[in-house]
Parts: sequence; structure tokens; C-alpha cells
Amino acid sequence: MSLIRLNTQPSPRQLFQFGITWAAFFLILALFAAWRNASVPPWPMVALALIPPLTGWISPGFLRVLFVALSAVTFPIGFVVSHLILAALFYLVLSPIGLILRIVKPGLFPKRPDPSLTSYWHSRTRTRERNDYFKPY
Repeated sequence: MSLIRLNTQPSPRQLFQFGITWAAFFLILALFAAWRNASVPPWPMVALALIPPLTGWISPGFLRVLFVALSAVTFPIGFVVSHLILAALFYLVLSPIGLILRIVKPGLFPKRPDPSLTSYWHSRTRTRERNDYFKPY
């Protein structure tokens, strides 16, 4: 089982969200380009923002091809980043916690079963009151 999958059959809702996100991203990029450098016209970026979603509204197959193509291009990036995040989480968080627990409390978990014990069950001597069942914590 992999961490991420390549979605080659997006639902109409996903295509709609993709078209809205595409338009918003490129419109913001056009506004930023117009604000940053007034000598470059923002109209090509606005056209790039609006033509694919409008074409996808008329013909959803076009937007599906664009969605799958961009997903295929970004899939290797997601694959590498997700594995790097998991490796960093394991080696930088979980391993040090395990080492600290091993040093601080060496007898926290038994290493071998104790053959002299018939059971590892701990019996409780205190009986619970009827009202205790309504206070779980």
C-alpha cells in the first residue's frame, strides 16, 4: 500500500474544485505580477486563469486531461516528500523518545516472559461503587 495514489479518474466535484483553484491561483499570480511590475501586462495570465476552467465547464474531458497530467507531473514530488516526512518523523521524533525511555526507565517493558508467573493479570482488590460507573475519569 502506497502513501499516495495517482488519481486518474477524478470525480466531477474534484474537477470543479480543480478548476476553481486553477483560476484563483493564476488570477492571484496575475494581480501580483501587475502589482510588482507594471510594464508587463497581466492579460496573458488572466487568460491562462480563465480559459482552462471555462473550457472544462463546456467539455469536462479537457479539464480531466489537465488534472491527470498535472497529477502525473507532481506525483514523484509527493512520493519523495511523503517518504522524507515519515523518515524524519521516525528518526527525529520516535527514535529519540524510544532511546530516552530505554535509558530513563529500563524495566518499563519486560524483555522476556517470566516462566515463574502463571499469568500477567493483575487482580484489583477495590470494588467499584455504583456511582463510579458514571464517572469514567
